[in-house]
Amino acid sequence: MNQSIYCNPKIYIDDVAITQEISGSVNVPGNNQLTSLKFKINGIGIEEASIMNKPVRFYLNYGSEDTSPFFMGFIKKTKVSENQIDIEAFDSRCLIAGEYAQRISLDEDFNYDGYSVGAFIKSYIDKYVNTKDILIATDKLRDTDPPVPMLEERFNNVTPYQIMLNSIKKAVDDKKLDEIYSYEIGMNYNSGSPSITFIKQKPLSEKGVPFSYGNGISKLTYTKKQIPNRGKIGNVFVDFGGINDNHHRITKEINNKLIEKNLEGTIPSPAMVRKEGYKALLRYRKETYDVSLQATKGHYLQLGQLIYLNVDSELKGNHRITSKSLNFGSGGATVNFKLNTKPLTLNNSY
Repeated sequence: MNQSIYCNPKIYIDDVAITQEISGSVNVPGNNQLTSLKFKINGIGIEEASIMNKPVRFYLNYGSEDTSPFFMGFIKKTKVSENQIDIEAFDSRCLIAGEYAQRISLDEDFNYDGYSVGAFIKSYIDKYVNTKDILIATDKLRDTDPPVPMLEERFNNVTPYQIMLNSIKKAVDDKKLDEIYSYEIGMNYNSGSPSITFIKQKPLSEKGVPFSYGNGISKLTYTKKQIPNRGKIGNVFVDFGGINDNHHRITKEINNKLIEKNLEGTIPSPAMVRKEGYKALLRYRKETYDVSLQATKGHYLQLGQLIYLNVDSELKGNHRITSKSLNFGSGGATVNFKLNTKPLTLNNSY
């Protein structure tokens, strides 16, 4: 922990401030996975049943007092011991994802044909989630650009978030084949209620937040990947460049959800498979480093933002934030970033 910088983390459970000293962590894993908050409360007097499913607001207050929460969510796991309670909360997507969500089916009689993904989730939340209180705000929900239409989408016994995940992978800005940007589902906490947001990748040509060993970098490690010139997607190969000698081919196995059976059981055409394979190959050729950065600043940076590593090595330049984790306590806070690294596979329970 950095002792020289003001840090006064605060947690509110159901709008009641926790007055005990707290410590814990926030994990933002990326790849459309839910953000989690874990913290410990020392002492006795809190009953497990009294806080389950209660709303939580966490303010990091790093460097100054925050005007917006660092995290908002709901308590879903607790562990009570004699002198301590361990609590885990998930962001508000837990209301439409995993074991905590109501499952739905879309068929010929009940469906969202003609809706975009954003319009679908807004309609669902307004009708089935915000029945008494505004648990997930929808007034500022904006679609991807271009919007992803839900045409003849049919699902059986799935969560609303599964439907979103099935559709968001189709939200790709590929106007320029050499500059391809995808979207990710995230959360925004800048208003009274949390809201879902679609995060578009930023071009690496934009200005990144500078980090150096004298300004922000505590520890930096990385792995350099081989630059592939062939992609294997299922049983289809796509090539980059004009190399004909297979002995000089560096092949990348591409796992792309679009070529797998969709939730409704259909498989895309071979032409789509090749297109998706080539787009993925181009992206892998640009993201040549897996970087782990332990930092003393940047605690409020978000997924998809750029960090400029001003270092005397091949890493010098812009890198995308793909996940981050934060440890906090009364003594300060440390933050760890993953840059360019593809996060873990999605939890199938979503």
